[in-house]
Amino acid sequence: MRINTTALIRSATATIWFVAISAVASEIYAPLKNFFVSVASHHWTGKSVLAIIIFAVVYFALFKTKESDNPERAFRNLMINTVFASLLIFGYFVWHYLSA
Repeated sequence: MRINTTALIRSATATIWFVAISAVASEIYAPLKNFFVSVASHHWTGKSVLAIIIFAVVYFALFKTKESDNPERAFRNLMINTVFASLLIFGYFVWHYLSA
């Protein structure tokens, strides 16, 4: 089985945004954090389990897509998304700390 790098990068991007958005949302909305705890014994573990599932589902859904002609560009976009998702989490916690 050949690895589809386009599907892999898109799956990673979707997973990164799931983790970033769910990290902030679970801090704002307690029932969401409780849901993650119900998936596993800790909210970060629950998010991780769901992130693995999301990654696998998106990858296999996109497995038959055409490979990118420019994987370097796709990888660069993945890194840019990683930076912005990290800034979202960092920015939220800075705001949360300063507003407390």
